Amino acid sequence: MPEVTLLAYERVESKIEALIQKGTLRPGDRVPSVRELCRREGVSKITAMQALSNLEAKSLVQARPRSGFFVQSLSRLPLPQSPEIAAEPREPCLSDDVARVFRDIQKPDTIPLGAGTPDVTLLPTAEIARCVARAARLHATQFGGYSMCDTDLALRREIALRLSRSGGEVSPEEIIITNGCMDALNLSLRAVANPGDTILVETPTYFGLLQMIESLGMKAIGVPATCDEGIDLHAFEGTLKSHRIAASVLIPSFGNPHGANLSPQRRQAVVDISRKRGVPVIEDDIYGELGFGSEQPRPLRTMNHSANVILCGSLSKSLSPALRVGWAIAGRHAENVRRLKWISSITTPHVTALAAADYLRAGGFDRHLRALRKTLETQICRISNAIAKSFPQGTCLSRPAGGYFLWVELPWRIDSMKLRDAAIKHNISICPGPIFSLEGEFGHFLRLNCALRLDDKVTQAIETLGRLAHGLNSPTRS
Repeated sequence: MPEVTLLAYERVESKIEALIQKGTLRPGDRVPSVRELCRREGVSKITAMQALSNLEAKSLVQARPRSGFFVQSLSRLPLPQSPEIAAEPREPCLSDDVARVFRDIQKPDTIPLGAGTPDVTLLPTAEIARCVARAARLHATQFGGYSMCDTDLALRREIALRLSRSGGEVSPEEIIITNGCMDALNLSLRAVANPGDTILVETPTYFGLLQMIESLGMKAIGVPATCDEGIDLHAFEGTLKSHRIAASVLIPSFGNPHGANLSPQRRQAVVDISRKRGVPVIEDDIYGELGFGSEQPRPLRTMNHSANVILCGSLSKSLSPALRVGWAIAGRHAENVRRLKWISSITTPHVTALAAADYLRAGGFDRHLRALRKTLETQICRISNAIAKSFPQGTCLSRPAGGYFLWVELPWRIDSMKLRDAAIKHNISICPGPIFSLEGEFGHFLRLNCALRLDDKVTQAIETLGRLAHGLNSPTRS
């Protein structure tokens, strides 16, 4: 996606943060004063104060009365390391463990550190409600039928326009509206593969993808992925070469759970390797617009020679889970995807499609995204700092540049399934690592959601989780 012009306070904030991250400004150092920032950067006092306030919210600096702002100690933990994984096709079997996660989340007063949904306070719910009400009022007669006409054309146009900003020339006719991203992924997978076929996935990967493969009677094979670089390209190509793979399902932008964002070079390599082997790629791009930098990642579908990539996206993580608005851009598989959509759901829920189009057309989505990205970045910084202070020595932590999640590697003694059982007794839900893999690897890992309302309850929950982890890490435990 083309570079976005930073606001003045964001420019100042980024400069100071870069000095801290590079070690030019070290813990205890005084950062430039408001007056100095105004003079040096040519900004107003309000702008300078906004930049410093944002850095304070990220726990990077601390205000001292009548003294100014000072750099806080950076508790940067090492990156998690992926264990060795078995690279053989097998049928996923996760349903019971995943169902337990959802049962935990739904318990009253539970703090949903294991959820994958945004807190309602992070979303423009009032504006969405007005758009839905307006769509229902203006198109009331469409409640009487399946609405086989192009009622979702306006939405497809808005999606095509957004994709064009990232270099993807897509016409509205190529876009198939679905009931969220999971529906798009399901339809796409069924369009290119059959029961018994083997699907390549990253390891770790989103448990919902593994459940989907399981439900379709297919097998999966895992390829290692790391928090910094994403999927192992050598293993990716080797697996495509040595096994009969029907399709790959990948999350190249801020992967769930590891948070990695593939570089442009690695994105092109994935496309080229897949094209060489004749294997379609189904791209889950649900977090693609939630990057914290000034430039958002380009979907694989916009890279050179990407005709074999099926792009799946959604508004569920960026705007509203309840709208259930997703899409698939399936290229030569489009007619098959449309046929499968007709079989499974006949048509698009037209009122929500019209409401989503109305919201996107009104121009407020980019403002909302800017605020949401900033909030997520701040909360990931604060929660990372809290983990560093509360969790046992030997804990490792991802450093995502976008998305919702932190991927936590605990000391080897700590069984994340046991930690989950202990945490829920304190009304805290987490996602244990084994549900993100085929063979139950990542037994001492967990995923934490940062798209929360970050209040004292959440902070206390992280501290409690740390205490529980300390208890499980005791060498006297069997």
